[in-house]
Amino acid sequence: MYVGGKQARPDSGSSYSVLDPKGYSLGQAGLGNRKDIRNAVEAARWERVQAVTGPEGAAVTFPAYYAERRFQLVGNQMRIGRRSVSRGLAPEIDLTGPPADPGISRLHAVLIATQDGNWAVLDPGSANGTLVNGSEIGVGDQMPLRDGDRINLGAWTAITVHRGLGNSQPVGARRRVTTDDPRH
Repeated sequence: MYVGGKQARPDSGSSYSVLDPKGYSLGQAGLGNRKDIRNAVEAARWERVQAVTGPEGAAVTFPAYYAERRFQLVGNQMRIGRRSVSRGLAPEIDLTGPPADPGISRLHAVLIATQDGNWAVLDPGSANGTLVNGSEIGVGDQMPLRDGDRINLGAWTAITVHRGLGNSQPVGARRRVTTDDPRH
């Protein structure tokens, strides 16, 4: 299994035989579990970020691990960004770190409760943009969110929207912030 351009042993410890059309063994391939797949996907995203950002992107250090955090969505809106005492900013979803994602703006995005009981995300003009399921949203545009939608912002931060998880325990993950919506 290749992760981030280098060969890595799958965590599952299992492998399977790769056969040619005549049934002859060509070798063994690692049988990846969800963590292996997640790591490969995140490594590919990181490579894409570095390719898009050019020389500046190569200077950004991608953290090896970052514990998953959960935020319950409450109220009419939840700001996503980095705390700034000097500017008086204290976003409800504070991504200050550690490790600090250098691509996160002080006010990067806003989750907005909609009249139909769902949520939408708005990018108020962040420096590095906001993507929902891989598609960039325009500055000032609200993008409706569904259960399982993935919001990418900064160099490596991903927010996955989940409905009705309540107080369930998070599973360890790389840089991923999970939001919980108690209204559903």
